[in-house]
Amino acid sequence: MTRRLFLSIFLLAIIITAHVLRYDVEATKAVNNTQYYKWIRDKWTGELWTQRYSPQGLIETPQSEVRTWAIKRQNAYTYVGYGALAASGLWAAWETSKVFKKK
Repeated sequence: MTRRLFLSIFLLAIIITAHVLRYDVEATKAVNNTQYYKWIRDKWTGELWTQRYSPQGLIETPQSEVRTWAIKRQNAYTYVGYGALAASGLWAAWETSKVFKKK
């Protein structure tokens, strides 16, 4: 395995791990066994979010004063993370194809 292939796979693993570990659950609460609230902290932006699970579906709202800014910032970090994941995945695939062409 070449160094470049190892580096691309390692970078891909780091990005996936960072995305998986992005949120930290602060607290949970059940209301009448039909609605569940979960307070999570976004480690990338520092925002506290409330997630409400109900029969109507999931509703997320930030706990900050400037809600639209928090939503835009969370979405921006999410898109950057997806872009980095895609770029790293393509790089790993390209390096893998080069290794198999040599053999």
